[in-house]
Order: sequence, then structure tokens, then C-alpha cells
Amino acid sequence: MPLVAIVLAGVSRRPDLEVQTGRHRFDLPLGDGKFILTRLLGSLKDSCSQISQYKIILGHDTEMPRCAVGVSDNVRFKRDPLEFRGTGGSMADASADIDPDGMLLVVQAFQVFLSPPGDVVREMLEASEREHADVVISTEPDQSPTGLMLVRAKVLKGLPTVGYVDFKEQALPALAKQGRVAAVRSSTTTSLPVRTYRNYLTAVRFTTPGSAAESETATDPLLELDPGRPGTFCLIEEGATVAEGAKIMDSVILRGAVVEAQATVVRSVLGQGAVARSGAGYVERLMSGEARVRPIARVGKDIIRRKSATGRGA
Repeated sequence: MPLVAIVLAGVSRRPDLEVQTGRHRFDLPLGDGKFILTRLLGSLKDSCSQISQYKIILGHDTEMPRCAVGVSDNVRFKRDPLEFRGTGGSMADASADIDPDGMLLVVQAFQVFLSPPGDVVREMLEASEREHADVVISTEPDQSPTGLMLVRAKVLKGLPTVGYVDFKEQALPALAKQGRVAAVRSSTTTSLPVRTYRNYLTAVRFTTPGSAAESETATDPLLELDPGRPGTFCLIEEGATVAEGAKIMDSVILRGAVVEAQATVVRSVLGQGAVARSGAGYVERLMSGEARVRPIARVGKDIIRRKSATGRGA
């Protein structure tokens, strides 16, 4: 039976990464020129042929991501009907029109897969059939949950249709007592989370060609940027202003940000309106302008200009 992927992107509180950049996390660029959303969908589509439909669940008052324009016809966006619905409530709402015996692949939205997730999904499907499980949880090598979970639709149809429902805290314990939950432990780390600006910089490093990230993540995939390690990447989005002589290492300069001559930016993210002043140093900073963020212009196909790790033209 075909899978329906439920991508959970609703949050009760916007993280600083979104507030300071003025961007939905889906719209943040990665080192390969893709956005977080397009890379996530691409990883799933390229390796999980079982998925027939994608439902992306946004927060109650979340704006539609700009990069949602042009996604394929089998991807639908839906907002939570209530401000605080919880993961269980969101999943139940999204599964209302799905056959009770159908399987849902629940995906945490803000992550970057380290390798195609298809093998993990196949193992989860096999575990569900072998153990007659209605829920299959994928775990990392340290047994922490990954961003993937397999759930049979009928499990969700018994959840409340109104109010806050957390799936892991409320529904999952009861199912586990009935023996209807299985787990699949991955031998390698499945994905990188993108919750904080440091997470985001690690994801950009991993996806930047030639940054040596693959060899580093082979030993410690969740390793964040090491202050003692030389700079390996620099991402400057089209529409950012970077003066000659500026030095930028392991950082992202987004559209509308300004880096003046002789400024130094290290392990930082500069959002729209942020200004790195001439002669000043900015280390491990998440910056934005004080003015209200203006609407983002329509994104073109080629949005990324790659610079050397030592700065503009260096």
C-alpha cells in the first residue's frame, strides 16, 4: 500500500533562527543551492518510491514558505486549525481522509538527511509487517528518536479532534503497553536537525561541495563548528552586500544583509537588515536589522553565490 508522508512543520513558538532572519526555516538556503524544504522533499522522493503523497503541516499562523512555489502536484500544504494542536492533533487532522489501514510516514520537517532515507523507511516497513506493529519508531545509534516515524492511520482516528494532543506523551505510551509499537535502530546517524543557527551552519557546511564535511560527519555527524578549525565554507545569498576586503568564515550572509570592508564574520548568520561594520569582528552571532523585515522578493532559480572560506575574492 502506498505511503502518505506527513511532514510536521508546525511549532508553538518561532525559534530565534526564524525571528532574526525574518525567514521561514524552509526558505533558508543550504550549501548546495537548495532550500531546506526542497532538499528534504528531494531526499524523500529520490529514495522512497513508496510515497504517493506529501502533506506538509504548517503552524496555525505561519506564512506559506516562499520556496513552496513550484513544488510538485503531490505536495499539499495545510495549516493547523488551532494555535496549539500538538503533534498528535496535527497527525490526526492530516489523516482524516486516509484509509484506516493505510500507513503514514511522519517526518520532522526541519532536518537535513545525511544519506538517502529510503533504506531506513524500508526497514521500518519490514518491522511493521514482521511484528504486526501499528507504530514503528526509527532511532539513532544512541537510541534517540530520529526525524522519521511510521504510523498506521487507524491509530490516529481515535485521538481527540479538538484541543492539544501530543503523540509521544499521550498516545504512544498506551500503544506501547498493547505491544503495537516497534523500533528500528539505525547503524549510522540519519539526519542533522535544524533548530538553532548553529545547527543551520552545520547543515550548510555538510551540504557545501568541497567543505570536507562528509569525512568529518563520518566520525561525528552532529559535530558543530569547531572554533579551532580553519574555515571551510562561506555562503552569500544573492541580494546580500559584501564589500571587498571583508573576511567571512563558516558563515551565512542572507539577502538584505551588509558586510562592510575590513569586517570579519566567523561562525555567524546575518539576516536581512544586519550590518557588520568596517573593522569590527563578529563571532558566533545571529544578527538581524532593527527595522521591520520587509517582504522577501520572489526567489529566482540561481540564488547562491559561493565564495571562498576566507572572504570575498580571497
